[in-house]
Amino acid sequence: MKRPDVQIAWREKVAICWLILLLNGIIVFYIVEFGRLLCPNFDKAWSLDEVAQHQGNSDYWVTIQGVVYDVSDFVFGDHSDIIGEASNGADTLSALAGQDLTQYFPVPLTLGCAGLVSDDTVTLSYKNDTITQVLAVHTSGQASSSKALAQKNWYTNNFLATMKQFKKGPLVYSKSVISAYAADTNIAKIWAVWEGELYDLTDYVYTQTVYPTETSFAFLNSDISDLFKQRSGQDITTPLNKVLATLDATTLAQNTACLKN
Repeated sequence: MKRPDVQIAWREKVAICWLILLLNGIIVFYIVEFGRLLCPNFDKAWSLDEVAQHQGNSDYWVTIQGVVYDVSDFVFGDHSDIIGEASNGADTLSALAGQDLTQYFPVPLTLGCAGLVSDDTVTLSYKNDTITQVLAVHTSGQASSSKALAQKNWYTNNFLATMKQFKKGPLVYSKSVISAYAADTNIAKIWAVWEGELYDLTDYVYTQTVYPTETSFAFLNSDISDLFKQRSGQDITTPLNKVLATLDATTLAQNTACLKN
């Protein structure tokens, strides 16, 4: 006949084993799945460092205007329409792999800031110029020497339409990096977070310091640009929304569209 105390001891051991398994399951769930529940798109956003890790022939990523693209199936073809200037030179492709190419594909201000800018010759100067491959710059509109790039809507009809199929997700910065870049006297970013998105007016503000007497470069509402300068590196959602609430419908639409482009 089995002793009752032995039976109880075995029941306790079995119960402890089940508790250990349950706790291990909870820990594994927390490590693997809890982050996905809180941030379901965590694996669809990348930092600059993560983009820079993709520089292979079959793994060629870049980021432009805050969007990450995998252009492995596109970039190695020659897309230039200028005789003697191939777009797929080995040295050029090596230098641009995994990089932020925003400055290589500037948004024409007459498109990005329609209603605020009507002169095709108005362009922004770069505070932190990162261009190393001059022939890779795609300046579109009337300022271009390329027949294809000279088309008024090349940026939207050709560039954006083509790149859409290669989109991976957004480029992201941590709050600490946003603050640090704004505080750094060399980088001196003029940027801020509005409604969860990062907006950068660094080049806009810098251009006005380069051409202080040219009013054509001060096309944004001054209350908006002043707020960016005063609170760079911060979340300005509340104060910016207050400024936007004072604008008429047309001015509001033009300025917010310009910020987003």
